[in-house]
Amino acid sequence: MEGNTNKALTLLRLCWRYDVTTAAGRRVQSLKIIGVAMIAITGLLIFVVEDVNYARENIKKTEILKKNLESSLQVALLIHRLQIERGLTVLCLGSKSAEDKDRVFEKLRDARHNTDKVLGETEWPFDETAEREFLRGPQNFRRHLTDHRYGVGQCVHGTQHEQIVFYTLPIDLMLDWFYQNVRNNSENNISLDMVGYHMFLAGKDKIGIERALGGAFFAKGYFRNLSDLVRFANHSILGREFLEASETLMPEIKTKMSHHVNETVLRVIEKKREVILANQPENASVSKGEQWFQLMTLYLNDTFKVQQNAGDSLTERLKVERIRNTTYLIQRLAYLAVAILLVPLLVFSVHRMTGTIQNYTFQLAQTMLELKEEKQRADTLLYQMFPLPVAEKLKNKQQIPAEFFNSVTIFFSDIVNFTEMCSSMAPLQVTAMLDEVYGLFDDRITFYDVYKVETIGDAYMAVSGLPQRNGMRHVDQIARMALDLVKTVDELNSPQLPTKQLSVRIGIHTGPCVAGVVGNKMPRYCLFGDTVNTASRMQTSGEPQKIHISENAKEALEQIGSYHIVFRGSMEVKGKGPMSTYWLKGFLENAPSFTLHAPGEMPMMAYVQL
Repeated sequence: MEGNTNKALTLLRLCWRYDVTTAAGRRVQSLKIIGVAMIAITGLLIFVVEDVNYARENIKKTEILKKNLESSLQVALLIHRLQIERGLTVLCLGSKSAEDKDRVFEKLRDARHNTDKVLGETEWPFDETAEREFLRGPQNFRRHLTDHRYGVGQCVHGTQHEQIVFYTLPIDLMLDWFYQNVRNNSENNISLDMVGYHMFLAGKDKIGIERALGGAFFAKGYFRNLSDLVRFANHSILGREFLEASETLMPEIKTKMSHHVNETVLRVIEKKREVILANQPENASVSKGEQWFQLMTLYLNDTFKVQQNAGDSLTERLKVERIRNTTYLIQRLAYLAVAILLVPLLVFSVHRMTGTIQNYTFQLAQTMLELKEEKQRADTLLYQMFPLPVAEKLKNKQQIPAEFFNSVTIFFSDIVNFTEMCSSMAPLQVTAMLDEVYGLFDDRITFYDVYKVETIGDAYMAVSGLPQRNGMRHVDQIARMALDLVKTVDELNSPQLPTKQLSVRIGIHTGPCVAGVVGNKMPRYCLFGDTVNTASRMQTSGEPQKIHISENAKEALEQIGSYHIVFRGSMEVKGKGPMSTYWLKGFLENAPSFTLHAPGEMPMMAYVQL
């Protein structure tokens, strides 16, 4: 037993103390960091998943409630229109004179039109399984209304009670659907019970008004104004509808009503209501009014007991709900407390591991800095050896196939009497002289759209128009560069020169060529084609401090204009036969200078003549 304990402790020490310079140590370090992070992440995920699910359910319920609310609002508007039509129909049937009946019938006709309009715009809530046939589709209900209206005619057939019954039946069925729909799609039944409780109070209020109007009826003997009769009927119907709706929303009310309300009293009240709705003139009787008032008071007292019981039930349910919410809050606070207690531990662990990581990060940053500097030096060398697009392809390990260019301009130059100068100068002096001269050349060509190909001994080769094509600007750029270099050599005063004076020969030719990278070890970007040979021949057959150009280059420059070109003559060129060649002397008088140069760089001067 003790041996197993020692082995476990040894394993724990190995897991906590390790060499981070080894692969195993780095893995343990990674696992520690991940383990610490996962503690917080796991807790966060639990809360996030719970909240996401809760939000998703809420969104789903919200969409359902929104749809049902829109449908319920349409149904409520239809109920409102039916109630107006019901009241006007009762009023029209109760009108005595023909004039009153015609006036009320006009309003009734408008009400029927509005009811039909709302019915056409309502999304019908019932389907083919509805209890009543006239509710199984909007067309059935419209036909049901039309048949009844036709039977009533212009308020000459039917009784007021029949109209109340006819219109109240579909209204009650729609209200039942409405309340049932609310209950089915509500998350919290307590809120529905509260609605039911308030509707119960509203129903009691309507019944109280009915009690007052009924007392007035018996006291006067009948309603002299039909508006009083309609108002009595509306309050009576609305009071009963509110009570029935409250029973649907809060089932406890229905149970208490059946327990507390006296059925005998209800039956007597119903008979009294029929007498009032008949509105037959009788002898005024205060005693009958008092009897009606006492009956309704007994009924309202019974409903008051139901109200008290329903209020107590709601209070108890709210208390239970509050306890449940409090318990839920305590649980969440406990989770928060645990998370807060874990924070110092997490901070300490992360601090310790961060220190170790920082040490390695510093060492890695130093290494990366050195690597970056080496890479920059390598890139600089690569950009000096190859054009930028070619260098980028080489860095990306892309194939660089040879490419054909329709028109480029190639520049060659060499130093006059270079062999004799080498014989009279020390090797170090020759090297220093070439470095100084071609260093100046390299500095000057950066002002132009020109790529330096190579230098071999005293020969200097440059080209424009590749690897990036520039239209016909290549001949202009080479010409301007050549004029600039000739002027630079004229002004050169080097202590390395024995004669203190240096001359160059320059040759230029325009034509097609092929370019590509040649070689695996020390690869070079080389040009091939007759254009290269011809440009070289222009240079070798030239004269000191002069720019010798071919006829192709001369024609290209003439298209641009602004250049002073002199015909040299037809001469025998090695490998080419007789050729007409020309001297590029400079710019014409008042010719504009539009040398390409980068922002902040000094543009080339406009030369008049060499």
